[in-house]
Amino acid sequence: MAFSFKTVLTELTDGLGLAYWAIVKTKDPDCVYYFGPFLTEAEAEKYREGYISDLEEEGAAIAEFAIKRCRKPETLTVDALETES
Repeated sequence: MAFSFKTVLTELTDGLGLAYWAIVKTKDPDCVYYFGPFLTEAEAEKYREGYISDLEEEGAAIAEFAIKRCRKPETLTVDALETES
């Protein structure tokens, strides 16, 4: 199995909580989607339109888009109603 330097570096930064994650919040359904990890904020931004258009094609209404530096979330798709209880 071949590993690229970028892949190893991305995994390392993610493990340290230094990687960037794109976060898309939707309404109908009320969910939060996490995409990543990315080495840079610019790299995460580069994929913004693709993530948004994919979710819109599935019928979701986009409420918010953000880029955050953090560790990989435990769950990449979170039902917002579950987080309120």
